[in-house]
Amino acid sequence: DDDDDDDDDDDDPVPNVRPTLAPVPSPTPFPPCNVCGNGRSVNLPEDRVRVEGFGMVECGELERDGLNRRISPFECPLIPDQINSACGCNPPCNVCGNGRPVGNPNAVVSIPGEEPIRCRDLQTAGLAGSITPSECMIVPGFIRETCGCDPSTPAPTRPPTRPPTPAPVPAPVPFPPCNVCGNGRSVSLPGRMVRVEGFGMVECGELERDGLNRQISPFQCPLIPDQINSECGCNPPCNVCGNGRPIGNPNAIVNIPGEPAMLCEDLQAAGLAGSITASECEVIPGFIRDICVCDPSTPAPTRPPTRPPVPAPVASPVCVPVGKKGGKGGKKGGYGCSP
Repeated sequence: DDDDDDDDDDDDPVPNVRPTLAPVPSPTPFPPCNVCGNGRSVNLPEDRVRVEGFGMVECGELERDGLNRRISPFECPLIPDQINSACGCNPPCNVCGNGRPVGNPNAVVSIPGEEPIRCRDLQTAGLAGSITPSECMIVPGFIRETCGCDPSTPAPTRPPTRPPTPAPVPAPVPFPPCNVCGNGRSVSLPGRMVRVEGFGMVECGELERDGLNRQISPFQCPLIPDQINSECGCNPPCNVCGNGRPIGNPNAIVNIPGEPAMLCEDLQAAGLAGSITASECEVIPGFIRDICVCDPSTPAPTRPPTRPPVPAPVASPVCVPVGKKGGKGGKKGGYGCSP
């Protein structure tokens, strides 16, 4: 019989089966970002503004990038304070107050910390959303008379009379105290230098003293916190890992979108010093948890070292008699012991 009935399959070729690759999950898109904040929209889409991490960009283009999920959740909360005036994100502001128009549009008004401006241009800026709500509350007090916000009915012309005796000039009313950090917070880095519009480069501690000593106007005061809160350590302490956990790898380098690379220990120190805003503090843990080891696993128990074995004692040699009849000094032995 020529049939090979044995079960030896060694001669059959082995098929080359390629492993099936697991599907690569698509990246999770960023959530939509409202660059104005609080659901507001850009009113000046063609104006250009400088935004950290984006450079000079058109307001409308920045708004589209946010709606198209191209802005990370770490960058998004940092944008509104940088663009709200330049892009017209604020609600319309009536600079006279109570809906009244300016009565003297060509008059030039000076507001502390700002360049002189015509009343009609100031009114246009307010209606376009370039004045913040906090500024809008105090602008009327500075421009009411100059811009003619309360035009009275002109009195009939009288014949000239002697000029009245001028009334005594009242002493200037001092400014109210200004908390430069905002919300009652204090400067944590008084020796740090910071650039503030209308003040130039100034020490954080000196700026805080000027505010407490009533040397900062109520128009300038609400504009200061957003310019200094990170540099001067005005923010509440931020635990960058979240839930009070310390970093487990202080020398690791972490990259956060829009920020330079830094050591985990430096990022933690900045958070504790108040240099990280509350909105940043909420999103940072998601970027650093693995790299900075915010969730250190419990180390395996260490076994005690094994002591080396104690060597067994070596027995002393036993002398055996070897001479004739065991006597001393036999022919092959000395003193009755084998050599």
